[in-house]
Amino acid sequence: MLFFMHLKDSPGIVWLAAIGGFFWLGILIVLTMSDVATRGVLPIPGK
Repeated sequence: MLFFMHLKDSPGIVWLAAIGGFFWLGILIVLTMSDVATRGVLPIPGK
């Protein structure tokens, strides 16, 4: 991230945007995993 996005030499607003983006990605991953983890086994009709 520091090398490919050139964050090492960037101003503070770019750092803020990068941190905000990864924070948002973390929120989406946590919400997705909580949805997947709380699903029950779906009954198959006819069995």
